[in-house]
Amino acid sequence: MMNRLWCITVAAGDELQRRFTSLNFSRAFKRFLETMPSNQQDQVVFTSVLLWLSHMISGFYLRSETRDSIASVAGSSLIKIVLQDLNARDMLLPQRDASDLSTIDTSTHAASTVSTSRVNMSASSPMRCERPGGLVERPSISLVVFSFLLIAERACGPQEMGQWIRDAGLFALIESLIRNVERTKSALIDTPTTVDGALSDEVYLACAMASTRTEHTTLAALACKLLSSVIWNHYMVLNKLLAPETLQMLRSTIPLLMTIGIQNPTLTSAIESVSGSAIHHLPSCQRASRHTSLGECSLVALDACFWLMEFSRMDAVCLRDVIPTLPAVSRATRHSIHPPLRASVYRCLSRLCTSSAELMTILHEMPSVLSAAVNSVLEYTKTAPQWEAAAAAEWLAHVIRIASSDAKVEQNFDFIQTALPVKLLELASSNGITYATAAMLSLMTSLFEQQGRLAEFHQNTFSNVLLPYGNRSLECWLQLLLVATQTNEKLEHVSETPIPAATTTKDALSRFLSGIEGISVQFSFVCSLAQGLLFLFASNTVVKEQISDDVICDFIISVFALPSPDDIFDMLSSRFGVKVEQHRTLEDSYEVMLQWVMEFFSLWFTPASRAEKNPLSLPSTFFTHLCKVIRNNRLSQRIRAHVCSFVSGIVLVRCDALYEVLAASSGDLFVASLLVHPASSVCGMQCRLLSLFALANDKAHEIGWIAAKVTELDGQVQALKKNGGVVGRDEMNSLAMALSFVSSALAFSECRALSRDVRQSFCSSFRILLGYETTQRAAFQASAALARSNEGRRCLLHEVCSTGDPLSRSCFGRILGVTLGVLQSGEHLQLQKENNDAMKHVPLGEREALRAAVVFSGFDICATACGKGGVPFTHAVMKLKGVEHIESLFLKHERQRVPTPLGLFRLLAAISFQLEAQLAIVRRAELMTILIETAGSTDHTGTLSLLTLRNLCFNSTLKTQICQDSRILLTFKAALMATPSPQTGTHENGSPKPKDCMKIVLSSQNEVGEKRASLQTFLEQRMSWQSRNSECVSSIDDSLGDLDIFRRQELAVTAFWSLMYDNQRGKSYVRGVFNQSPTVNINKLLTTCSDLTVCAPDFAKYSEKMSEAIGNIKFLGKGAI
Repeated sequence: MMNRLWCITVAAGDELQRRFTSLNFSRAFKRFLETMPSNQQDQVVFTSVLLWLSHMISGFYLRSETRDSIASVAGSSLIKIVLQDLNARDMLLPQRDASDLSTIDTSTHAASTVSTSRVNMSASSPMRCERPGGLVERPSISLVVFSFLLIAERACGPQEMGQWIRDAGLFALIESLIRNVERTKSALIDTPTTVDGALSDEVYLACAMASTRTEHTTLAALACKLLSSVIWNHYMVLNKLLAPETLQMLRSTIPLLMTIGIQNPTLTSAIESVSGSAIHHLPSCQRASRHTSLGECSLVALDACFWLMEFSRMDAVCLRDVIPTLPAVSRATRHSIHPPLRASVYRCLSRLCTSSAELMTILHEMPSVLSAAVNSVLEYTKTAPQWEAAAAAEWLAHVIRIASSDAKVEQNFDFIQTALPVKLLELASSNGITYATAAMLSLMTSLFEQQGRLAEFHQNTFSNVLLPYGNRSLECWLQLLLVATQTNEKLEHVSETPIPAATTTKDALSRFLSGIEGISVQFSFVCSLAQGLLFLFASNTVVKEQISDDVICDFIISVFALPSPDDIFDMLSSRFGVKVEQHRTLEDSYEVMLQWVMEFFSLWFTPASRAEKNPLSLPSTFFTHLCKVIRNNRLSQRIRAHVCSFVSGIVLVRCDALYEVLAASSGDLFVASLLVHPASSVCGMQCRLLSLFALANDKAHEIGWIAAKVTELDGQVQALKKNGGVVGRDEMNSLAMALSFVSSALAFSECRALSRDVRQSFCSSFRILLGYETTQRAAFQASAALARSNEGRRCLLHEVCSTGDPLSRSCFGRILGVTLGVLQSGEHLQLQKENNDAMKHVPLGEREALRAAVVFSGFDICATACGKGGVPFTHAVMKLKGVEHIESLFLKHERQRVPTPLGLFRLLAAISFQLEAQLAIVRRAELMTILIETAGSTDHTGTLSLLTLRNLCFNSTLKTQICQDSRILLTFKAALMATPSPQTGTHENGSPKPKDCMKIVLSSQNEVGEKRASLQTFLEQRMSWQSRNSECVSSIDDSLGDLDIFRRQELAVTAFWSLMYDNQRGKSYVRGVFNQSPTVNINKLLTTCSDLTVCAPDFAKYSEKMSEAIGNIKFLGKGAI
């Protein structure tokens, strides 16, 4: 039967999974595993079944339900069989209370001294002397079961692991087996090695077979391995579901492991091992062929226990109890063939030391450990094992981080005066990518922060930790960037290249995990490098300019092109023929690396820094990799949201080449972001993509996303209406987010037209939001975006209902009514009552401030809508008698002696482009007086007033009336005769370019269209200028400068030209004003325009327009001008 069973192993894995179900397992094997073998034949069958199942589980050839059934049997029967077997042979000591660390014999020096080349065992317990001391002829049931448990535990879920620990008593069994060897003392030295210093499997096996190892020692070593494996693979279950049992296990087991580690030194070798591995503290790793001695296994388990304490924050043991034993642990591990074991003391201190008081305890009890750690870091070379130096560097960084919380304590842990600040950068750049160099880079940034905190104590120290040799240190940073980029590109190439499967599966799991280690170390190195570069660039802006953009771009692109943890596991699985379930270690390294790289890139790629350098372009593949990261649901929501925020930062950089690449990738980025939890950063990226790029906007329409958001908004608005306008903070955030989504999509200049039902639903909801004071501010902000696009303005004008107040039927009517304060309908009175109830808990001053902010923004919204929307919006204003209300607002502010909002001037200028409004403006005498008075001032209000007056000049029925008003003509003459400074053409980098401000020259042809386009361009350029300087619409700098003088001259010239065109009386009035003292020299204006063209080519178009207008004036004046 057993021969047939092993023949099945040649079958394909898929076939085995299909046929070997949990039902077949119960029928064929379960009965063999539930009963203790009673004779030799039963033991052979029992052993063979376990061996075959171990092979199936380790190769992941079983279904998940089959593995669960096997794990359940292991918890209910196999562990109990082990207890029954050991008790029958009197192999277990009675249980006792948790050991006390103070009872550990710290004077055990014989454990680390040279004795023999074989294992010497001594048993001081009387009971142990009665046990058989020779080799076991046939593996006992306990040995076989423990070997199986080491493999089966990886297949356990939380429920099965709880069954193993609570019901079967796994922790109690492990503790008993470890306690059996509490007083065992051994030493292994001078074991043979290979040429490169590594011990082969055959050597380990030969040493194990030749040693006089009793069964209870072998079981204790297996128990240590099983304990460490359970901790690393099931730490989440131990921390949450099994916390009481885990805490009791740690308290009782840690002292035992400490004692065994001291009394059983690990393997030593005359030839130093050149290859080290941290694999012993990674999940899913057994590596039985590597760690064989009792001391090694106990130290590995001890390291796992300390890590679990740190992770779960369990108070099992304290540092003060462990410190007396640490010197003995150091002596027992200082010559280990395994470099990670030589770093046990540093890792123990890192995980147990959590406060400045404990740091002082270490300083008093172990004063030499700090200097030893410094020396370990400084003595690191390419041929030295990396793990001891890495652990020492991590320990020193941990010390600096804890000491930073107390200034007095930090002075006792000042490493600035050591050789570390001078040597770290050179060591890191000259030894490639290793665990040690990554830790050194991290230590270097910690030292840099400490140097800043202790600057007052180091007044004579002028060197920078990040630049110890000044500019010469840049070569080290460039070398680090080059090495990291090349290694990343190599890993990317390997992941994309098909890899043939290994021909042998010997040690495949260890090789698999070794590959994971190496890649995790690479991620850690890149992370530390990005962190160091971030500190360097933030502290020294000059260095940023000395490193090429291409070098940084290649580095950043190579990082995001790295394969994800999913791809890495798949790649190594196909290479080594084994499957390993993913764990968080690699994913955490990957996410932390991405986070620091994005922080660094955001600093280097800020709009301010880009303004000083050449425009930068990123390849489309870069954004493809970003999409892949965002789509990866194995990564945490936090890092995916961080990537979305990172994309938003890139979008804000104004660069044409970058804009084109973003436009091509915007659709994929938007679709990928839909898979991420809608955090604020994710929503911000989506809104920017929708409002700026056609592909993203089209994709949102195609997949029905916009319609879904409108439906979502409608549901929230109906709930708001039901509550009478009362809204909580969370509901308001959700409502504002939904409104931002829809308004951003509609704000795109080429947005598709909404369907009739969707538009009706949105406009109905939006009109309600405009009415409630609790949502008015958010609604008005959305209106500002809607007013800038055709579809948005169409929604603003859409009449929601056909009854009631005509003014309030549309969203724009409600905006206009709120802004001008003229809503008096019955619906408005009901809204006012609900608003009073909803805002009754808001202080009156705060409520008035909110109203004022809404009104100020309303002026700008109406101005933008009228300027871009033209006749329909202006007609809506005129139906409301808007000019009369605007005049009353001007007079109100004048009486109250408060500044008139700039938005009011913008609104008046916007409607002045339409004939209907022009007639109404001229009829208001007081309004005209205000415009004439303000038009002479050299600020933004003056320019807007001058623009309004200029627009009136294009109305043929008003030309004579305007010409008869000498105040208007003299105002235009004063603007025309203003003299700009000659250096206007040469502007600084921080100033807006002339071509951004001088694009609104009008001609007499196509008056209405040209005038509307002129105002539109003027407002767009003005808002663009403000946004580039991070200014809001309502806060505009009052100093115009020479550029606005040119703007005012242009308005005056076009006004005079219009008054003279097709108007004989206008010609005489203009000639009279020009000839009146002081006279206007038209030829001088032409010369100024020519000079401006020479010194500033960007003004060429402006000069052409001015020259044309002045030429027409001279022609119409017939030589009199």
